[in-house]
Amino acid sequence: MFARTVLAFIAAAFVPVIGHSSSGHAAHPAGTHVVTLHHIAFHPQALTIHRNESVTWVWEDPGIAHNVTAHNFHSATQTPGSFTVRFTRTGVFNYRCTIHQDMTGKIIVK
Repeated sequence: MFARTVLAFIAAAFVPVIGHSSSGHAAHPAGTHVVTLHHIAFHPQALTIHRNESVTWVWEDPGIAHNVTAHNFHSATQTPGSFTVRFTRTGVFNYRCTIHQDMTGKIIVK
């Protein structure tokens, strides 16, 4: 049993990101950072966080659909709404909205 628990813990440590989406606005727990989608741009465009912290993208462009797409995660195309990803590895994670080609951003995880 102990070995199985240790293996599960080790395997979880190598998962690059874990995400989920939800709609509506809610309070964000400590260790969660917010990026807004407004005026067809991500604000802030670059964000530095620590490993095991989360980023929540919040749609604030009324009537304009967006999504958040990266190599390891993809939100639904929505308006309004929100999408949260917990970053469990260090590195630079570039993302974009596939609807608006100039809408790009990055998360830097230390």
